[in-house]
Amino acid sequence: MTRVLMIAPTPFFSDRGCHVRIFEEAAELGRRGVEVKILTYPLGDDPPGVSVTRARALLPYRRTEAGPSWLRLPQDAAVLAAAVRLVRSFRPDLIHAHLHEGVLIGAVLKRLFKLPLVFDYQGSLLGESLQHGFVRPGGALAAAFAGLERRLDSAADRILTSSTPLADALRGRGLPARSLPDGVDPKRFSPGPPDPDLARSLRLDDGRPVCVYLGVMSDYQGVDILLDAARSLSPDARFLLMGYPEAAYVAESRRLGLDRSVTFTGRMPYLDAPRHLRLGAVALAPKLAPTEANGKVLTYMAAGLPVVAFDLPVNRELLGEHAEYVSPAGDRRELARSFAAAVRRLLDHPDRRAELSAAGRERAQRLFSIAAQGDRLVDLYRELAP
Repeated sequence: MTRVLMIAPTPFFSDRGCHVRIFEEAAELGRRGVEVKILTYPLGDDPPGVSVTRARALLPYRRTEAGPSWLRLPQDAAVLAAAVRLVRSFRPDLIHAHLHEGVLIGAVLKRLFKLPLVFDYQGSLLGESLQHGFVRPGGALAAAFAGLERRLDSAADRILTSSTPLADALRGRGLPARSLPDGVDPKRFSPGPPDPDLARSLRLDDGRPVCVYLGVMSDYQGVDILLDAARSLSPDARFLLMGYPEAAYVAESRRLGLDRSVTFTGRMPYLDAPRHLRLGAVALAPKLAPTEANGKVLTYMAAGLPVVAFDLPVNRELLGEHAEYVSPAGDRRELARSFAAAVRRLLDHPDRRAELSAAGRERAQRLFSIAAQGDRLVDLYRELAP
């Protein structure tokens, strides 16, 4: 039996994209007889079906949202110490590291114990730090982060990315990268009738069609554009926005006069997401990042929801031709106007919605099931640890 130590220096499990990828990979590998131990922060939930080991808490770090923080450094050190102990007791055949902090820890383990190292690359370390305002463009700290990122990227024996554009960029630097798109469980996320009790509890039972969004609540994910689009679609449609941190967007929706059109759930437990998605007529994917994958799209597809998304290579890779695409050109106001027009086209044409629904579900099952991604992971492990 292959044994894998999965390093996840993050408050796993916190019902967001990176954590979903970690969970689904580990769960699928376990179904194939691979013994996986996930080593993570002391903070987070324990999802069913996977083995989680938690490092000691060194500081009262309580943040579960995505984004960098200096308070994570002592916790990363605790993960490293726990990893050394776990390698000695568990004796893994390889290390599978998530995030750049994970590959830093994995690189130490690789050197100490001569173990193969797989890097599950979620995106640029510098890019994320800039996006969250953690470093300033052109500053000395940004230059230091860029240098650290280059060293960490070159530490792994194999790099897995969630999109082909990311893999292409890394291969262009001579790195051993390949694309492994996010996988979705089509049994967990499947079409079905809306739950009338759930709709009533959320006050979404007034007969208006519901547009759904599932994911992190941030401008980087396009939630600001989504709210601007909702303003021009209200009062003809309702919007169910699932994710966190939502407080700033609740305030913004009130400022825009959308109180009766937009419903926020806050943090959405991953296992509760399928029945909430079934309330939707249209699914929204307003993220504009050109290279980072848009994993929520796969859950929409598997759930049989027609998708509105920006016309970007990362979205085309997942959706193919089976989406209502929006041009990514223009300022925020133009983007919101174009996005709203695409949503309205789908709301006005039920036959088009049905066509996209069926084609998207079939594509998700055929190309992006977690079982297919599990095959590719097992093959990769055999390359490194025959």
